[in-house]
Amino acid sequence: MLSYGTAVQVRVVAFNSVGDGPSSQVGGEAVSATVPDLPRFLTRVNSLTTTKVLSLTWEDGDFNGGSPIIDYEVSYD
Repeated sequence: MLSYGTAVQVRVVAFNSVGDGPSSQVGGEAVSATVPDLPRFLTRVNSLTTTKVLSLTWEDGDFNGGSPIIDYEVSYD
């Protein structure tokens, strides 16, 4: 796995139901990105939690993977 910020040379190939096309020429540099760190400091907000509502707060992890975090998914069991 490349670490974030590693510059790489890229090629592009198009695919469809008939097959794949030829590879492009090597293009400009791209910067690698990775998945973000886990959120941290998950905390229940007691003053806003009721029998029907669970209120939570958390902070982004230290590293966003090279792209802003745009959403979170909260699940429960």
